[in-house]
Amino acid sequence: MLTAIKTMVVGLICGFIAKLLLPGNDSNNPITTMVAGIIGSMGATYGGRAIGWVKEDGKAGWIASIAGAMACVLIWRFINK
Repeated sequence: MLTAIKTMVVGLICGFIAKLLLPGNDSNNPITTMVAGIIGSMGATYGGRAIGWVKEDGKAGWIASIAGAMACVLIWRFINK
């Protein structure tokens, strides 16, 4: 349970960083971007576990979490056009 909470906190930070790294005319509010960051971070962690890149008791690193957040932000932009 504590790992999931830590992953969410990291996701909030990664969502903010993803917002900074993806320039453009973005209509997303900060809350939406941070939720995308949480989803991306959790996706990187649990997807990495499923593939075998991350240990069962481990979590994805910052770079993987930011990449997951950026992917979620891009998908969100594509859906909301």
